[in-house]
Amino acid sequence: KRGQTTNHFEIRFRATAPNGVLVWLNKGTSVSRDYLALTINGGFVELSFNLGTQQSMLIIKSKVRVDDGQWHTLVVHRRKRLGVLRVDTERPVKGIAERGATTLNTNGKLWIGGSPKMPDGLPHAYYQGFHGCIDSVQVENRDLNLVTQGDAPLIRFCDEMR
Repeated sequence: KRGQTTNHFEIRFRATAPNGVLVWLNKGTSVSRDYLALTINGGFVELSFNLGTQQSMLIIKSKVRVDDGQWHTLVVHRRKRLGVLRVDTERPVKGIAERGATTLNTNGKLWIGGSPKMPDGLPHAYYQGFHGCIDSVQVENRDLNLVTQGDAPLIRFCDEMR
């Protein structure tokens, strides 16, 4: 959806690199416009979003390292200005966006694993594609079919990593 007051993601993955984008949604070509990002930065998951009115970048960072090649489950929920991030069984980490807007307005495109057009002004890790395996993705409590989404043959299945 293009305008949302809530977002909910659940992703089961294993990462083999300390940096990379898991999910990207945006509108426009600037970090001062609406966006939502789930990334791995320095081995930790980050949730960052701007509802179009923030002056400074909001980053909610997990306390669990995920670039260890092990399976992890990431649950993210945003309701208006409140963002909540949980990895595995850790206590949820929360953050609140600045007052103003409560709706995330995007172009409706959901990028998984990276995006070819990231705006300037993001942390370095946000410009790197995800390295590892993504087993499942739920968006708004609905499973995405990762094999048939889109028409480009970009999906490669993961062998067991050692």
